[in-house]
Amino acid sequence: MSRISAGGRSGAGWYWAFLIPLALVVGVPFYNRVEPRLWGIPFFYWSQLLFVIIGALVTWLVYCATPESGSTMPEDGETP
Repeated sequence: MSRISAGGRSGAGWYWAFLIPLALVVGVPFYNRVEPRLWGIPFFYWSQLLFVIIGALVTWLVYCATPESGSTMPEDGETP
């Protein structure tokens, strides 16, 4: 059983946090520029790398904040 379906309503609000990295990546006109540079790398490129790191941190936060409802892997002898 997956964490989402078995978790019920408890902790379901944490899934809204996934909108943060989505909003960052979709807002291209806001970060489509060259300055400021970081170690010679234009803002457009290092900001995308930063968004990947932020997305990973948000995913980890949601994973830790939502209740675990058991194993997602089938036991020996069970069919998935």
